[in-house]
Amino acid sequence: MVWIHGGSFLFASSAGTQPDPLMEEAVVVVNIQYRLNVFGFLTTGDNYAKGNMGLKDQSAALIWIKHNIHNFGGDPRKVTIFGGSAGGASVQFHMLSPRSAAISQSGVTLGTWVFQTKSEEKLQQLTEALGFDRTDSETLVRKLQGVPADILLRTAFNQSITVFLPFIPTIEHESSTAFLSERAFELIKEGRITTVPYMLGQVNEEGSFPYGYIDSGAIEINDFSKKPEIFIPISMNIPKGDRCINQTINAIQQFFFNNGSFTDKSNWIKMMGQDVRGIQKSADLICAIYPNFPIYFYEYVFVGTNRGAGHYSEVLKLFYPAKEGWSTALTAADRLVQRRLVKIWTNFARNGDPTPQRDDLLQNVALPTFCNGKSYVEIGNNLIVKHYPSRDVYQFWEDNFKKCGFPPFNTY
Repeated sequence: MVWIHGGSFLFASSAGTQPDPLMEEAVVVVNIQYRLNVFGFLTTGDNYAKGNMGLKDQSAALIWIKHNIHNFGGDPRKVTIFGGSAGGASVQFHMLSPRSAAISQSGVTLGTWVFQTKSEEKLQQLTEALGFDRTDSETLVRKLQGVPADILLRTAFNQSITVFLPFIPTIEHESSTAFLSERAFELIKEGRITTVPYMLGQVNEEGSFPYGYIDSGAIEINDFSKKPEIFIPISMNIPKGDRCINQTINAIQQFFFNNGSFTDKSNWIKMMGQDVRGIQKSADLICAIYPNFPIYFYEYVFVGTNRGAGHYSEVLKLFYPAKEGWSTALTAADRLVQRRLVKIWTNFARNGDPTPQRDDLLQNVALPTFCNGKSYVEIGNNLIVKHYPSRDVYQFWEDNFKKCGFPPFNTY
């Protein structure tokens, strides 16, 4: 089981997690690293800085694992890649090329935060912040290579706060080494995705993660009342001045905020949890082409010691943060949910099916594939098979994209 860590393609590391819970099921867990931020995803749009270096690092790691995992007791024929958030999106990017089985946790390629459509603009902002004039790509890359790494990283990181994730996966200039030279949305829609067993899912409070930026003071919540158009997904591609801007703002305010203030915290979290759009849309697009695709879906709703099912919370049941005393902080209910998650994930890695046989620990639940009636398992105090996850929110965005979305879509 190869873990690809999250962190918005901006920060974090696999070094901060300990896979102790997974090890109890006698699997081989591999944590990989990859370049991030400006070092992993800057592009000049040509051959001088091609972009997607971080994804290529992941690919190189997977090739090495394929050739060497037998030396560590692993089976090169059964490599499952799994990841959370940006790591989950990375998993789906790899499925657009031939890979093994995959698990995406709260992240797919169709999320608006996953894909950069304005690489040239973001590069220009970086060069201005560094005091450079925009010049030809060869000269610019040479100048950037002369900037101390800490200054370059700090400048790019500060830029990420003001313009949000400037250096993330993007379409590359076509070449023999390009990782992605077409829109992920179109690749999935056309069925150009590897049909390996796939499990993906979400937590029911995905929006609690971006709200953390407000709690920390990095973002001012009143800005959303002053500029409610911020709530409109950039992937809708609505032109400036189009009537659809006000129409969509009004629809958002009515649906998510009950026509009230844009600053209400609980409604804000519900609104920002719209990230489920991309997660479910990718599953729907796959099922439309491959109705027998071995794809499984979950929604994590357990409220344990973390006081909610926020972004990445299920990951903390599979890995322990590398800090003393964490494992002992779990209640009996936490540990039961943890054992169930570990069993589901390792079942999938071994069999391509999260519930291959009846199991008392899993309450004898047999999870159908998502393409079978939009089936999914709700993971809370109990495991419950349901249909149509987050149906009202998902349908809201389906309707509004049809009314006011302007293709071509890079995300959803």
